[in-house]
Amino acid sequence: MARDLNSRNGTFVNGVRVHMALLVEGTLLRIGRSELQVTARTDSDDGPSMVAESSSMLEALTEVRRVASLPWPVLIVGESGTGKEGLALALHEHSTRRGKPFVAINAGGLTRELVESQLFGHERGAFAGADKSKIGSIEAANGGVLFLDEIGDLPLDMQGNLLRVLQERKITRLGSTRAIPVDFRLV
Repeated sequence: MARDLNSRNGTFVNGVRVHMALLVEGTLLRIGRSELQVTARTDSDDGPSMVAESSSMLEALTEVRRVASLPWPVLIVGESGTGKEGLALALHEHSTRRGKPFVAINAGGLTRELVESQLFGHERGAFAGADKSKIGSIEAANGGVLFLDEIGDLPLDMQGNLLRVLQERKITRLGSTRAIPVDFRLV
């Protein structure tokens, strides 16, 4: 379903300006100067569930298939909006961790005060306002994949803490002394 929210440039389906339209496979959708063609998505094992045409993205998707079965962390590099999260999700879908959690966090969007609680979780009373225990993103990704977008924006001490988690495969929530074993793949 496509809906135009009173845009200035208009939304066109198969050349006709619309305010709302049901889209089917093959429909040509024009939004401003961007033209899109609707394709059906199939959930098969033939390849990642991303649509790509450029040779560089097709190469990246081939690489995703190659490294999906490996157990190691993966670094995906690219400008904002180039599809890093889509590649991480494709990697997850074709790995042995498929069906397990996929947790995506924009590390660049976290304030310094929230980073540790967001990643490692906290116990009730760990800090002012912590009125209940909360699992962190690492624990939530247990068994699956943790995608940390903009990981380079994490404070250096947090990067060190994350390295320690990768080495020891344990986390400790803020306000706790109990180590919790974790098994996740970092992308």
